Amino acid sequence: MSQGALRAAMARLRAAGVADPAGDARRLLAFAMGVDPGRLTVVLGDPLTAEAAERFAAAVAARAARQPVAQITGARDFHGIRLRVTRDTLDPRPETERLVEAALERRFDRILDLGTGTGAIILALLAARGDATGLVVHLLQAALAVARENAARMGHG
Repeated sequence: MSQGALRAAMARLRAAGVADPAGDARRLLAFAMGVDPGRLTVVLGDPLTAEAAERFAAAVAARAARQPVAQITGARDFHGIRLRVTRDTLDPRPETERLVEAALERRFDRILDLGTGTGAIILALLAARGDATGLVVHLLQAALAVARENAARMGHG
């Protein structure tokens, strides 16, 4: 049953010193079961399939080893947009959303995003200011590929 797996995962993450073991375990279980985290409560009584149990165990082990949840699940919501996240990019942080908010308080029509990673900053700014243009730079080609993919999904080529 998925409730038992969830409790065991919370205990493992708590023992590993993870800051939010309950929240992280819930997000990882939703990921493993292929459901939206908001619907997890509805399916908690359902048994885990062998595939979901294996995916959940691997996700919990990765989180216990301090891999960010967004890298494990491959996605993060950021300032109203959904971003793909990989090991080649940093996990966009809530503090970065405050940076975007501060930037939006100013007038601008061009953006330079150095070390773009997922493209979180520039894509959030372009989403808010459709008339702006921007340039991204990153040393890692793999990170640039993730940013390009995120941009293409949002209609920015």
